[in-house]
Amino acid sequence: MKLIYSNLGAALGMCALLFVSQRGMGQNRRVDWIHGIGGDASSWQNTADTYNNQRQIDNPTNGSYQTGSGIDDPGGMAGDVQGRTGGPNSIAIGHSMGGVAARQVDINNPNQWSGIITLGSPLRGARIVNAVRDGEAQSFIQNAIRQMLRG
Repeated sequence: MKLIYSNLGAALGMCALLFVSQRGMGQNRRVDWIHGIGGDASSWQNTADTYNNQRQIDNPTNGSYQTGSGIDDPGGMAGDVQGRTGGPNSIAIGHSMGGVAARQVDINNPNQWSGIITLGSPLRGARIVNAVRDGEAQSFIQNAIRQMLRG
């Protein structure tokens, strides 16, 4: 069973259990650190170093991923992440858009990781995107135009 954590407290607790509880023991789990929008390979570096010092991690990845082309569009972040991460007994830790990309990869390829931890990820969509989808944004804009025309 794959565990997906999206609550910050639960995610940090899970991180502690995964990495600190067996301090000093070898780690046979790969960790893919996935940054958010506008981030790069250095975004997770301090956190990744801290965890690696607590518990040796096999082949951690901390790459720079394409964030300007959406999540699932051709050339989008999910495809970029999927092509460079994963493997047997690996987990993904994603922040913000990195968590959304990890979840999309999991939808497209459920065997990519054995677990996913997301921190601050808008997994139900950004508020503005949901407002556009639900017609709320269009209604708000039309109401604003009517009010402006009235003076």
